[in-house]
Amino acid sequence: WRSFFLVGITGVLGMGFGAYLFIYAISQTSPAKVVTLTSSSPLFGMVMAAIFLKEPITRWIAAGMLLCLAGVWVVI
Repeated sequence: WRSFFLVGITGVLGMGFGAYLFIYAISQTSPAKVVTLTSSSPLFGMVMAAIFLKEPITRWIAAGMLLCLAGVWVVI
């Protein structure tokens, strides 16, 4: 039961802290910029997977990442 409790506490704190940072970011800049950067989170996930999990970055993944970055640049 202890592991379930720790996972639950971690989830609640993680979601709460993430929501707090999201609201804080919206109060500091425009919602369009915040949502755009939030939507680019798969890019950060891909980079983290390459660094920590040693997942390969194929040509298709790199092309998709460049398209996502171009979209973020256009919106911002």
